[in-house]
Amino acid sequence: MLADSGVLHAGPDQKLLGRDGRQAAWMFYSWGCTLTGDGLRLAGEVLLDALRSFESTQLASYGYYRDPSA
Repeated sequence: MLADSGVLHAGPDQKLLGRDGRQAAWMFYSWGCTLTGDGLRLAGEVLLDALRSFESTQLASYGYYRDPSA
């Protein structure tokens, strides 16, 4: 799935630029997979498997928001 939908390829009319501004021939783009139902399910399964041995009671992350009044 990642090979088919998770990689963008530059073309004659579409340049891909990295964060440093340099052109790239290809770029990893997971949203092509994780924004689909099957892709999100697979990503969730991998994450849950990785967290099975995780023993913390609190997770912190950057960029997520929840309005407590909602």
